[in-house]
Amino acid sequence: MRKRGGHAVLVGICTSGWRALVTAALHPGRVLGVVALATIAPFLAPPLPTRAAFDFDQVLSTDEGWAKESRHYWLRDWRGYAEFFFGELLPEPHSTKQQADCVSWAMEIGPETMLVHDEGPQSLLSREETEALLRQVRCPVLAIHGREDRCEPVELSERVAALTGGELLLLDGAGHLPNAREPVIVNRVIGDFANRFRPLPAVRHVWTRPLNRPKRVLYISSPIGLGHARRDLAIADELRALRPGLEVHWLAQHPVTELLERIPGPCRQRTASRYTATCTISTGIWPPATSPSSRAG
Repeated sequence: MRKRGGHAVLVGICTSGWRALVTAALHPGRVLGVVALATIAPFLAPPLPTRAAFDFDQVLSTDEGWAKESRHYWLRDWRGYAEFFFGELLPEPHSTKQQADCVSWAMEIGPETMLVHDEGPQSLLSREETEALLRQVRCPVLAIHGREDRCEPVELSERVAALTGGELLLLDGAGHLPNAREPVIVNRVIGDFANRFRPLPAVRHVWTRPLNRPKRVLYISSPIGLGHARRDLAIADELRALRPGLEVHWLAQHPVTELLERIPGPCRQRTASRYTATCTISTGIWPPATSPSSRAG
C-alpha cells in the first residue's frame, strides 16, 4: 500500500481479521474500512471451553476432539489434525467439498510452519492493551461472525464492534468460515461495505407515465424441451401480431435461451425484445447500502 500510494478496504478472516484491525489502528491514513470475519483479538474474550481444555505443549493421554490441537499430535499426524480442525470450522451439513479443499491446502505447508507462526512474539500482552488498540481504529468496521463458530467465540466480534464503533452481522447457523458456506450473503455485504467508499457518479433518470409506456408481457417458458420452446416462440409471435409494439420479456433458461440466441435476426426481433434467466435471492437480514443501482429511478 505504501509503494502504490493508495488506500484500501481490508478484509480478513480469523487471524488476518485481527491483522487488518491492527493495520487500521497503526496506519489510519491508509485504511478506508475493515471487514473482519470471525476475527481473533488477543485476550478480549475467554476461549471456547472445548479448546481451552487441553494444554498445547503437554503429551496428552487422548487424541479425541480438541486434544488433537497439540504440538505432539501436529508433528505425529498433521493430516489427522487438519481433517478434524476443518470439520469443526465447517460444521454445516454438506460441507465435505469445502473441508476437503481446506485439508488439501493445509497439507501444502505442515506442522513445522504452523509452529513457527504460532510461536512468534505477541504484539499485545493484555486485554487492556487490546482494547486500547481497537479504540484507535477510526475507519468504519464491519464484524461478521457465525453463531455456530466452534473455533472463536462470538463475543470477540461483539467486543470488536463495540470498541471500534463498528457494525456487527451475526449469521445464525453459520460456522467459522461463512465465506465458504454462505458466499452469497458474505460477498454481498462485503461489496455493499466497500462501495461506500466508491465515488458515485451522477445518474440521469427518465420516468415515464404508465399510460405512455409500451405494453409488456413476461413469458415464463418451460425448459422441458425444444418442442415447448418452439411452441412458446410461436405464441409470442402471435401476441405481437395481435398487439403491435408489444414487448415480450422472457424468464427462461437453457435450452430456451440457446434457441433464442440461434433465431435469425428478424424472427428473433419479432419474438423477444429481451430474455433472461434469473434467480432472485433475498436474505432478509442485511439492508443494502445506497449504490447507483439501488437509487430511486
